[in-house]
Amino acid sequence: NIDKEQFEKFFHKIELLYDWPIEVIDLKDCDSRIGAIADRIRIGTEKDGWQLAVIDYVQQLRPNDSRLTGNQAYEQISQQVQKSAKSNDIPILVASQLSRGVEQRGGSKRPNMSDLRSSGAFEQDADGICFLYRPGYYGIEEDEHGQNIKWRTEVLFEKYRIAGDEVPAVFNLEWRNQRLKQEIDDDDTYPAQPTNLITKTASPDEDLPF
Repeated sequence: NIDKEQFEKFFHKIELLYDWPIEVIDLKDCDSRIGAIADRIRIGTEKDGWQLAVIDYVQQLRPNDSRLTGNQAYEQISQQVQKSAKSNDIPILVASQLSRGVEQRGGSKRPNMSDLRSSGAFEQDADGICFLYRPGYYGIEEDEHGQNIKWRTEVLFEKYRIAGDEVPAVFNLEWRNQRLKQEIDDDDTYPAQPTNLITKTASPDEDLPF
């Protein structure tokens, strides 16, 4: 249900992406054991020069030992991801679902470490952990000072081992047209702070809670 102009724009973007060194591997079509994923990352790094691997998402992965369940399974997955990042000398970004219990809480509903499934394993192994939080998703349009936060997206750094205190605990982006970008100071947005942010693109799924 798109018109000719939209159709042409779509294929123009596809042509631009075609030559980019991006490889998408559908976990549904391959072994989702963390060992197999680690092997694929190693091959991609050695043969194709991968500089970043993104796993979306960790709950789709299985441990190497099928007998492991629950926290033990996530501990093996977390340790294998860390080992793979170090041995291949590339960053690995791992997305995770959060507990739906956050939606039942009162107050601001900001996610925290306890909302991360098996947070102990990831908190121990990860170099960095951050959460995305959109108060507007929960109908929260003003903060305690009466300032408009309808379009705000907060990036909450719960852990950042490499930079230490150099990274702010929270910085704000603006959610508009299914994109995240640096907030701009106008009548309908919250003033940007800090100002040294880069543009980031969000998932097109409008129904994401975070």
